[in-house]
Amino acid sequence: MRPLILGSSLRAIDAVVALAGRYGDFVGGDNDLSFRLQSSTKPRLVMVSRKGTVPDADFFYPIPEEPLMIFTRAKLEKLREEGRAGLLARSFALFKQQLAADDPDFLKAMALSRFTPEGFSEAYLEMRKSRQGFSAIAENLRQSQADYRDRRVVMWRYTMMRAHEVFATIVPFLDDQDLARFRQHLAPVFADAYGCVPHLSLSRLLALHRAGCLDIVALEDAGTIRYRAGSFILEADGLSATFGTLIDARGQKSATISELGFETLDQALATDDVYRRASGQSEDDQFRLRLVGQPEADVFCISIPVMMERYPFAQGLVACSEAAETVAAAI
Repeated sequence: MRPLILGSSLRAIDAVVALAGRYGDFVGGDNDLSFRLQSSTKPRLVMVSRKGTVPDADFFYPIPEEPLMIFTRAKLEKLREEGRAGLLARSFALFKQQLAADDPDFLKAMALSRFTPEGFSEAYLEMRKSRQGFSAIAENLRQSQADYRDRRVVMWRYTMMRAHEVFATIVPFLDDQDLARFRQHLAPVFADAYGCVPHLSLSRLLALHRAGCLDIVALEDAGTIRYRAGSFILEADGLSATFGTLIDARGQKSATISELGFETLDQALATDDVYRRASGQSEDDQFRLRLVGQPEADVFCISIPVMMERYPFAQGLVACSEAAETVAAAI
């Protein structure tokens, strides 16, 4: 029975390509890539995610990246010194100034009466939703290839890519309410804006779809995946289909220290919010675990799943290396 791939990120795309490789191969160049079946059985692969959108194609931007001139780490540090309350609102207002300076047309197209994390997230995700489907994927890929050829920068995307790194510096200092707002509304938007995928990956998806081997389904709010009698049943948007295998290809999820298996250590923590930082705290101590009665103990945690609560953009070898360097300096 055919497999169902849960997710639509590069991880899920890689899973689809790997599965397709059991039945055939990709032939041709960048502009005429096709899938050649080498099996008597044609694969019928289905990717499913909440929104049913795949990441946009990698976009052109100058290397090294140019620094932002308005939304800077130094300015956010000054905003942080004004206090924890309202820090997200003050920072977001500064981000608006940067976006207005870099790409006023994009900001106008968002048509926001009030520039808030909630409003910005809703408008951005609505824009992305309008670009669902394989025809939209093909058009985005074509435009991105043209941008590379012409060395054209899509400014709003370039600005958001750089801005997420600046925003990351204040997330450990946000109060609980602002942290929840950031994680719910802004983290997904920034991850989508900068989390683009190689052109070849999208070309392969398009080739599989043209060969009748791939579909992408959006669960939306009403869709369900249920397990029954050894099969997975997908029901979404009028579709009902049965699959023998479910491949969970979603991204990394956050976890607690207890969920990683360190229950005794978790019980010794002085706080549940282990990475919440306060002004004046040493950079070296940002990953130190505060234990009851031993606040300065040399116990550190740089597990990415645990870090994600206060470091939502931490991922990959770069984040691991930077965190390790910080802990090494503290020790």
